[in-house]
Amino acid sequence: IYTLSLHDALPISLDSVRSRGQDEPGWLAWCTGYARWLADHAGPDGSLHRAYYLDGQVADDAVNDGIHAATFLARLARSTGEPGYLALAERIAGYAWANFHSAGRFLGGTLENPNCCDREAASIALRAYLTLHAETGRPRWRHAAQVAGDFCATWVLGWDIPMGAADASGQPFYDQTASSAGLALITLGFSAVDTYLSRHVGDFL
Repeated sequence: IYTLSLHDALPISLDSVRSRGQDEPGWLAWCTGYARWLADHAGPDGSLHRAYYLDGQVADDAVNDGIHAATFLARLARSTGEPGYLALAERIAGYAWANFHSAGRFLGGTLENPNCCDREAASIALRAYLTLHAETGRPRWRHAAQVAGDFCATWVLGWDIPMGAADASGQPFYDQTASSAGLALITLGFSAVDTYLSRHVGDFL
């Protein structure tokens, strides 16, 4: 199964090596090939299914997290100068905004759960909308990024919560010298925390 949860680093890496006078035509060919695949599979409204089999058939018909592809396409448009990639990115992002994100429904950011309301989905949307705003200057994407960022921030602990409890063996399960401020809940209804959002510090800035 081929999912759309693709890291968007390839266009950035391509720009990086070019800035040093090098080139990676194989990387660019992969990127443009994937962009063509996205164009062939995106609906007229910008919807994308969550996962596909290698033959292109739909493996998961959820359509709430195609925003992954918008960041990739917007950055590829910058790398290649091809406006069609940016237009497709805006179509995909427009679908996500109109059908989910504008109502505060950030879903499917985790690989194993397409319908989980989570900060991963919001953080991925935040990056996509920021990228689109940087590439187009359109206020609508800045507004969308702020909504995603506000949602994301509600998952972050803004105060230090004492974590002195012990597990069944009597051993502390948490470093009692560490502050919990800045950690974020993993999902609603489950009290574990992690530092996932630290990778988005630059996006929040």
